[in-house]
Amino acid sequence: MKSKRIEEATRLVEDAIIDCFDREVPIFDALMKCNAIAKLLEIDDENKWIQNEIRGYPSSTSKKGATLSSSSLPSYRHVQLTADLSGSSKHSKSSLWYDYHPQTPQDLEFWVTEPIGYLESVNEYKVTRAVVIERGRGYTYLLFSTMTKGRINSILMSVRARMHEFLMEQKAVLVFSPLVEHIFEGTKNIVVSKLTDLDPDLVDELFKMLDRQQIGGTELDWRGAADACRNILQRFTEILITPEILGDENPKPDEDDTIGKMSLIINYVRSKTRGKKGKKSVEFVSAGLDYFFNYFKSLKHIVESVKHKPMSQIEKDEVDRAVAYTFLWMGDVIRLLEKVGYNWDKAKKID
Repeated sequence: MKSKRIEEATRLVEDAIIDCFDREVPIFDALMKCNAIAKLLEIDDENKWIQNEIRGYPSSTSKKGATLSSSSLPSYRHVQLTADLSGSSKHSKSSLWYDYHPQTPQDLEFWVTEPIGYLESVNEYKVTRAVVIERGRGYTYLLFSTMTKGRINSILMSVRARMHEFLMEQKAVLVFSPLVEHIFEGTKNIVVSKLTDLDPDLVDELFKMLDRQQIGGTELDWRGAADACRNILQRFTEILITPEILGDENPKPDEDDTIGKMSLIINYVRSKTRGKKGKKSVEFVSAGLDYFFNYFKSLKHIVESVKHKPMSQIEKDEVDRAVAYTFLWMGDVIRLLEKVGYNWDKAKKID
């Protein structure tokens, strides 16, 4: 059963995706929904750009008075505009403007830090930037430029696009992260049911893996979940390599050689499909098995990449994928072997 938090986040994501490109819905309102989603999913720290768009981006001033951009300012808020230098010379000696050619318009980079709600409400916006020229002593000059509604709209559209990207990512997370609560429930039941008969200890490992993935909140927990995925793949393939799959000529691969064991399983399924259907059907099945084998290798790569990453670089979504694909792959193997009449009694673990 889905938690109230997940239910609310799912509802808000669907609503916000609809609002995202609806011109009747203010961007500020859609951003507020994104902000609520980030808090519900506990990712607000990683998505501070949402709060910055709502409240305005921070800026700072150097010792000489020049306005500096925030390091968190996205590229679409850096705009190239023509600076208006007229009238500046009356505040200082004209010789100090030698480097800036006082009466000549110049293209300069300006930083737009205003909240998105303000930008939505204006037709023109005056962008300012303080610049210092020093000739023995410091002088501060304020350069400015008027940004038209067309240029403002380009920022608004960029924010809409970034919101849409954020929302689609969260929609995917809501499918993958709470595995038991969503589409993997059916697959989980198939896997647990089969393994309860084959190897109850392996079922325990599966649930420990899920606990680490769903409840754990540290890189150590996530590394543990990835390690569990690797161990489960080794143990599951080891159970399946019976004399029926091994055949008379193939030596049994080492326990940690999951690729070698999976290759034998694929060859077994392929041999069971030959001669039973037409040529095109056999070719189709063969192509599907090749894809399935590559799918397994990709899963193994995901698991290993998490396991060997520095602890500080392990991300939650990587572990979510590893756990999700482990369940999906095991469910697919079970279904595949069921279809070709695999003898599960021979696969039962013998202590």
